[in-house]
Amino acid sequence: MAFTLEIGAKAPDFTLPATDGKTYRLNDFSDADVLVIFFTCNKQRKLVYTGRAVDSPRDASRISVNDLERALDEHLAGNPVSVPLTNPIGCTVKWEGKDSHWIPPDACDLV
Repeated sequence: MAFTLEIGAKAPDFTLPATDGKTYRLNDFSDADVLVIFFTCNKQRKLVYTGRAVDSPRDASRISVNDLERALDEHLAGNPVSVPLTNPIGCTVKWEGKDSHWIPPDACDLV
């Protein structure tokens, strides 16, 4: 699994730029039932799902599983997320002050 928080971990405070040109912090969403931070080439604020959005992001005609939608539907219905971890697909998170291809040493892929 790519370097991330553990399932059940509380969200750390953050300051992130968004696609709307604004910058947001965790407490900007304190009234929201759910917060999804989606990184592309991003309740009690505990992580319930980490991984890909869909199983075929490059070819929409081949999508057979929408992992993010399933996780949100299950969580919002008050149920545990049946598949809380999937292998992320896409670009890695860039780490300030590190080489663009740097990944924490304890990061690995799901097999």
